[in-house]
Amino acid sequence: MLPTTIEYASQRTLTTQQIADAYQVEAKSLLRNFQRNRKAFIQGEHYYALTGDELKRFKASRQNDATLKFISTLYLWTEKGAWQFAKSLRTEAASRAFQLLMSQCFTKPSEYAPQTAALITSPEYIVAIEHRVSHLEQELRKATIHTGEQKRVQIAVRQRVQGLSTSRAYQAKLYPKLYHALKKTYQVSSYRDICRVDLPEAMRFIAHWQS
Repeated sequence: MLPTTIEYASQRTLTTQQIADAYQVEAKSLLRNFQRNRKAFIQGEHYYALTGDELKRFKASRQNDATLKFISTLYLWTEKGAWQFAKSLRTEAASRAFQLLMSQCFTKPSEYAPQTAALITSPEYIVAIEHRVSHLEQELRKATIHTGEQKRVQIAVRQRVQGLSTSRAYQAKLYPKLYHALKKTYQVSSYRDICRVDLPEAMRFIAHWQS
């Protein structure tokens, strides 16, 4: 069952719980992701944060929603916010769910069919949606590793170097060699620029690297 969007600031939005249910993850996991990568989210573009009287009014309009009872800050996520989560989760379930949310929840019929909602099934509308999905998939493939994943790479490099030698002097020589090998293999100027889709392979590369 598709979630019901919430109209806020002339945009269709979803709550954290609604996106979590769609992406098959815990809401707490999404919020932790948000806190770790807060710089990637812009208030008013990716999300809205409701607090104080504004939140009280919102709760009053949804008195039957038990998930709102103890919330002191309510986040409402736009299509861009939902996409940002889908990118960071990088799971098939999240990718499929986002495509469904985009076409069935976030997209207003008037965006593609201003004269009649019946045109939503027109070839032009379908092509527009497919183009939009294709563009977002390309963006997903180009997305680079986030802060948490960069730390995973750092830890993996340290473990590999320490596994190759117990000499700190020699380890100091191995670190730049391994990072150079990473950059050369994935054709990036910094390990931070490794694409997320390449991360599993990069981790294996590090684990089996030989000086």
